[in-house]
Formats: sequence, C-alpha cells, structure tokens
Amino acid sequence: MSQQQKELDMKRIAGTLKYGWFDGGNRKILIVAYILFSLVCIGLGMGLLLSIVIQELTKNGGVNGLGDILSILGCLFMAFALPLVLGILIFRNEKYRKEINLWLSDAIELDAYAREIDVIKSPIPVNNIYKIRVEFNYDGNDYKYESRGKQLSATNDTYGFHNVWKDYINRPIKILYSPTYHEVIVLKDN
Repeated sequence: MSQQQKELDMKRIAGTLKYGWFDGGNRKILIVAYILFSLVCIGLGMGLLLSIVIQELTKNGGVNGLGDILSILGCLFMAFALPLVLGILIFRNEKYRKEINLWLSDAIELDAYAREIDVIKSPIPVNNIYKIRVEFNYDGNDYKYESRGKQLSATNDTYGFHNVWKDYINRPIKILYSPTYHEVIVLKDN
C-alpha cells in the first residue's frame, strides 16, 4: 500500500480495538496547535508569576504564606505541566500511528457488525464508555475481536472501554482488518 493511501486511510480511522480512539488527522495542524498552545501557556504562566512576585515584593517585601506559594505553583503548572501533558498525548498518538501504519500495509476493508459487550454508565449519559465486539467474515472464516485498549482513567476497570464506541454499537460498520497482525481498525462513517 502506498504512503499516500495509508495517509488517506489514517484520516478515515475512528479507532482501533487495541487503542480505542485514534486521531489520524492532519499531524502538522496538531503540532502547530501544540506549539501555539505551549507558547500561550508559558507566556501567561510566566506573566502571572511575574506579576504575583512583583506585587508581593512591593506590598509585603517578599513571598509570604501558603496562598502566595500556591499561586506561584499554579502559574508554574499552567506554564509547564499543561504543555507537557499535551506533548505526551501527541507523542503517544505518534507511537500509535507508526504501529497502525504497519497494520495498514496489508489491511483489507470489510463489512462487520459491532456488538455492545458492556457499558460503564456515567451520571451523564453522553459520558458512558462501551466495550464492543466486532464480528466479521474474512476468507471464509468467522472472526470475533473485542476492544481491549485502556482509556485514561483513575481506576483500572476500563480495559477495553472507550467512549468512541458509543457511535458504533449494535450496528453494521466498516473496518480495516490486518490478517498479518490480527488487528481491527474501525472506520468513520462516511
């Protein structure tokens, strides 16, 4: 499969059963947005930090008390931790992209059926997360694969559950199947 075809297929991906949601869109826009977001966070964080320190130095002669320290830590968090977290997510997405590129080398587009296996309900229904099983026939054999990626969560009970599957449960879907890697990629609806 050509690189151009792989990039086209990347843009069609809603998620993979291994990783859940995957953003296969334009990488350049994502990186430019990250750089701009980082610069804004660093600029605002440092600006707020500088104004707090200057205010404390002129008013009290120094930084005093827990409130001042928490304000400074909040500014430092905004300046560096938010861009760092976003950078980690972009790095993870790039790691997934490389692996998915391998799967696309022999991927075959197939019709499949996605079934809801389980749901973790949230007080807000749009935040429910689902685990699915994708069933399809390839080369005269029936296959069933379950979602298995881990969603970012404070608990470990979300293995295979993702909110991306809410739009694909209990209905026919289009997939890309890699017979070499035995991986299933769920495609966005047209």
